[in-house]
Amino acid sequence: MRKVTSVLLILFLFVFIVSIYTIPTAASPSVKAIFTVGQSSYTVDGQVRQMDAKAFIENGRTYVPIRYLALAMGVAEKDIIWNNPNVILNLNNVELKLTVNSKTLYTNNQPKQMDVSVVNRNGRTYLPARWVAEAFGYEVKWQPPRVLIGHNIPEEEIQSAPFPVKIVKLEMEVGSKKAVATPSMIATLENPNTAEEAKRIWQKYEDKARKELEKEKQENPDWHPSEEYIENRIKDKVRFDREYIKEEAAFLDKHKYTVILDAAPYLAVKHEKSFKWYLEEAPGREIYKKYPPVVDSSLEGSEMYLPFTSVAKAFGVPDSNIKWNGNALRMHWNKNMWVEFRSGSNYDMWYKGGKNKLEAPARVKNGVMMINSTDTYWTVLPARPFFDDGKLQPLLYAMPEPSDNGSETGKPYISCSFYDWIPLNEI
Repeated sequence: MRKVTSVLLILFLFVFIVSIYTIPTAASPSVKAIFTVGQSSYTVDGQVRQMDAKAFIENGRTYVPIRYLALAMGVAEKDIIWNNPNVILNLNNVELKLTVNSKTLYTNNQPKQMDVSVVNRNGRTYLPARWVAEAFGYEVKWQPPRVLIGHNIPEEEIQSAPFPVKIVKLEMEVGSKKAVATPSMIATLENPNTAEEAKRIWQKYEDKARKELEKEKQENPDWHPSEEYIENRIKDKVRFDREYIKEEAAFLDKHKYTVILDAAPYLAVKHEKSFKWYLEEAPGREIYKKYPPVVDSSLEGSEMYLPFTSVAKAFGVPDSNIKWNGNALRMHWNKNMWVEFRSGSNYDMWYKGGKNKLEAPARVKNGVMMINSTDTYWTVLPARPFFDDGKLQPLLYAMPEPSDNGSETGKPYISCSFYDWIPLNEI
């Protein structure tokens, strides 16, 4: 009997101890899925997936396609049941029923009133993510222009420029969402697949520059430069060495990659006369016949419009520094320095309280903020120091690209080259 009692006591203590260490705790911070306004891709557990729909903003609310929202949270395709105008979702013994044009959400047959109706757009069913996500136990956070779904999602921190230089050229075609990016040397040094070759190229010309400076010191025995001066001179020699520039360009060209834009670039013209010229006489007329210019009488001339967020992010501006609410887009260089574009406005607004006249008014196309190429350049430029010392700025420009024989092809592109020495704190 004593032995049985001892065994029971041990079991009791074991269960008690286990229960102490298995008390449910708050879920650790995590992001399950990300939907970005205007984009036909979304992220699940860090993996990018494609969809045939886009999140959009209407009356200040962000709508996401219900089917892809459900899939992102783990609902199986077979558990998404369509019975027009109803959709039923099943996950972990929770059943949700939604009806197009209705504000009632049924959770396991229990009705709940939402503040918006389920909507149908081009054959797809949409709803603000919060209602479905929270019913399945997730948290939703709006970090413009993104909807984040997960648990204990941390607040997004605005980063401070200079940002890591990702690319030195972004080539874009009128009417196409596919762009070609040429990586920067800094990016190739950080990429495990290209770092070894990038280091070899740099080291080759660094050794050359060091030998030249050593020779210069021997020829001038009274010259005693500091180590810092020597290192800076070596960097300058390498960067402006014609042979290095040629070899670097050939190396970077080998590692170009595709970037998918939020929207295709388009040409806008002031009047029908210009419209007719681009279709009938312009060197790139075959492209403009396929993707006709937009006639906009508010313009002073012809303007190439680019998807601003896509361009800024391609060059390295972080997601957290771009805020978009469907009508206004704000890009931050840090918490206190920013510029804001507003749909239809001929001016951008600055953190100092001033405003600057744009070359052409900001436009929103299919939920994407489109800015003319010149103002895209001037805005992204302060955020894109070409070197990591934060002083040398790149020249970002967009124009029809000359073909081999010098005629225009009608392909707008953006590229970086040296521009001017501007200390970042003077921007």
